[in-house]
Amino acid sequence: MRDNVVWLFAGTRGTGKTTAVKQVIRSSTIPKKLIVDTFDSDVWQTLEHHGFPDGMNIPIPIIDQKKIPYWKSGIYRLISSDTDLIFPIIEKHVKNALIVFEDATKYIGSRLDKPVRKFVLDSKQKNLDLIFIFHSLASIPPELVRVANYLTLFKTQEGMPSLHKYPFPQIPIAMKKIQKSSNRYHYETIRLS
Repeated sequence: MRDNVVWLFAGTRGTGKTTAVKQVIRSSTIPKKLIVDTFDSDVWQTLEHHGFPDGMNIPIPIIDQKKIPYWKSGIYRLISSDTDLIFPIIEKHVKNALIVFEDATKYIGSRLDKPVRKFVLDSKQKNLDLIFIFHSLASIPPELVRVANYLTLFKTQEGMPSLHKYPFPQIPIAMKKIQKSSNRYHYETIRLS
């Protein structure tokens, strides 16, 4: 029996978020992996594979949203700027999967809408591991932080968070360590639950 994970990543551009998330994808034993994005981003077109010779990558194909109910295994990208259309499809049809929400800052607001809330809260029952990638801590809805298991912070261009908004004292401690580091790719992972 395994515990399902809701994992948040926050950091500004060029700090290593995608590289870290790709490591999580490669290490996951779940047979279905889906990267959700609003456009066909170059960084998600391939996944480096450690079993291949240096420089070889596995292409990550795009899956048509109509095929989601019939998807059995493999790693795919779901590309759509209409998240109001694809989130209910994910909520209704995706089980036993790792789902990465790339650049969630663009489509998850200060409050979780109904389909997102449902698949986050039902993640254990549906055997879903969920990863949400944001450009700042302030962009993550507090409701999502409260249900998440992990928060991985990279360098952000923001001040210290309010403990009222994010009641986890380890967050400002981690942010101070990251800010003090001269390493652009320094990050800290915090267990939230």
